[in-house]
Amino acid sequence: MSLIRNTAIALGATTAVAGGTLAYVHFNGIPFAGGDSAGYASADLIPDDATMAVHLSVEPQEWAKLGQFGTAAMQKQLEGGLQTLEKEAIAESGISLEKDVLPIVSGITLAMLPATEVESANTPEFLVVVGIKNPTKALGLLKKLNGGSDVELKTFEHQGVTVTEMIPAEEGAESLFSVLLGQKLVVSPTRRPVEMAIETSKGEPSLADLPGAAAALKSDLGVENPVARFYVPNYGNLMNSILAASPDAPPLSAEMRAQLAQVESVHMGMGIGDNGIHFKSITKLDPTLRPADYQATPNRTPERFPADTVAFFNGQGIGQYWDQMVDQAEALPESAMVFDMLRDGAKQFDLDLDKDVFGWMTGEFAFGIMPVSADQGIVGQVGFGTALVMDSGDRPTTESTLKKLDKLAKQNYLETKQRQVGGTDVMEWLAPSEPPEAVVGHGWIDQDSMFIAAGKPVVELMAQAPQQPLSGSPIFQAVMAELPKKGMGYGFINVEAALATPQASMVMSMASEPEATDVLSTVQAIGMASSWEKADTSEVEMYVALKKTKDLEASAR
Repeated sequence: MSLIRNTAIALGATTAVAGGTLAYVHFNGIPFAGGDSAGYASADLIPDDATMAVHLSVEPQEWAKLGQFGTAAMQKQLEGGLQTLEKEAIAESGISLEKDVLPIVSGITLAMLPATEVESANTPEFLVVVGIKNPTKALGLLKKLNGGSDVELKTFEHQGVTVTEMIPAEEGAESLFSVLLGQKLVVSPTRRPVEMAIETSKGEPSLADLPGAAAALKSDLGVENPVARFYVPNYGNLMNSILAASPDAPPLSAEMRAQLAQVESVHMGMGIGDNGIHFKSITKLDPTLRPADYQATPNRTPERFPADTVAFFNGQGIGQYWDQMVDQAEALPESAMVFDMLRDGAKQFDLDLDKDVFGWMTGEFAFGIMPVSADQGIVGQVGFGTALVMDSGDRPTTESTLKKLDKLAKQNYLETKQRQVGGTDVMEWLAPSEPPEAVVGHGWIDQDSMFIAAGKPVVELMAQAPQQPLSGSPIFQAVMAELPKKGMGYGFINVEAALATPQASMVMSMASEPEATDVLSTVQAIGMASSWEKADTSEVEMYVALKKTKDLEASAR
């Protein structure tokens, strides 16, 4: 008897066909009444010592927007996989997704619990809570599934509630325990989690009772059409549980455990909007982790990069974070040793890591990757050039550090030569070729901002303000509009433009997995942002802009 058959007995393939149910709704647009989309009601049945909970909505209106994205080939591939899954479920379990499962299932929540059995003290246990819209139909489905002779059913009472144990006849197959509590079906491969859910339903502390959990579980995190949520009430407990289940992992020191304790809860969500998919995470932390002089990035650097930049990342105050990491490392001998090694390595090049490198990095910084044509020297062979822009809080120290780097370049057989590019003084490091070619160049683009670029064409781009900056790119503007305005750092990847370069196109044509290529070709761009406006709350967001099926079909014609 297969895994699908075993799991189906717990209620129409509760976990195995959950993804299939979503896909079926997506492709067939089957309407049904709203259910537990927030997952908060399910949290009332999950014990308060749960280390993690994942909630998945199966509401058709929330998933329907996926149908407007992707190529026709990708849609067919997903639909084919669903049909195969449904055939297996029908053939082996005698159920139909459309007739038997969809009318009764709403949200699905999976929780991870610490081990409850002495003999499996290091193994986490799992509990699945399924929202049931129609308990009568659910019991009818269970009766239909349980008619097979290859399953033995046993029942027992726990605090006056009947629990069903389903024992497969197949040798080596594990039992499943299930109980219907109101309009929730609770399922677990081990007995004790189901009993704990019963106890929780009768008043024992639940996940929803934990401080801050209720608000987090009810929140949509500000994303449009939230379809999935992930909640960790105590990050330290989760890591301890994972490490306990990994016997080969080295034990954590007391200092490391103390640092883990500084991270409290983690709440993540995924939503589907009109133009793409939005991910967001909110982490509750010890407020002392945020630098005292924290400030959001002014986000001026996109104006210094050209519109065809395929990857861009910026942030604020590297020096402040370096100082904070140094302070934290003092409590961890292993980390302190690493910092000492880094400092000793820098001294070999006559650099004081704290003063000459990180001491002046107090402003905005940005890193970018730009396409370069094949006929443009050394970087042309790679197809991409890179550049770094940094605001300095101490220009004299920065200039002194750059001179030390120039000296180091000379010691490594590179020629240094200064020239003007668009009115900007640029120092270039020339490779010993004929004619000599610039491999690196640096210069000041204003009183407080300097750049370092790899490759002559990129040096010339960065030495002067671009006529068409990245900040004016329509796709950059569209993606950034989905992210918070006061971030401490941003990221942007123009996937469509990157894949259009000759080098990327050649790699894509050689790819052995056409399905992966098809998925990549659906992504237009990716945007990322992190913010820390509240001292005790860190937020990270990612937005994936997707191409619509109608546009892909139009461009293919």
